Amino acid sequence: IYTKSDFMRVFRNHTNFHEHLAVFLPVFWIFAICYSDVIAAIFGVLFLIGRIMYARNYPENHRHGFQLSFLSFLTLLFGVAAKAFCLILQKYFDELNQINKYVEKMASLLRFLRFEYQMIGG
Repeated sequence: IYTKSDFMRVFRNHTNFHEHLAVFLPVFWIFAICYSDVIAAIFGVLFLIGRIMYARNYPENHRHGFQLSFLSFLTLLFGVAAKAFCLILQKYFDELNQINKYVEKMASLLRFLRFEYQMIGG
């Protein structure tokens, strides 16, 4: 089985494609949910074109296909990471606003109590 170079070339391409697909698909789906199906589909097609170029030129000159597929994957990944970062910041600032509102209420209550204390002669 390992002496047939054509079989090994096809087998390695097939295995490599599945390895990359297992990482690409979750990022692809999350990007489509967070941003746009159309934009995700464009990068998905670029990924597939890159994988086809990779497979057709393997093992001699597969660099361009890998670069195209990897670049489309990285674009989707950075988009998802940016969305996650924005959501985390939004959650943080929402909680910070809630804390500020609570502190303002407490300060208002303390001012009222101080005023009442002064009114009764304290």
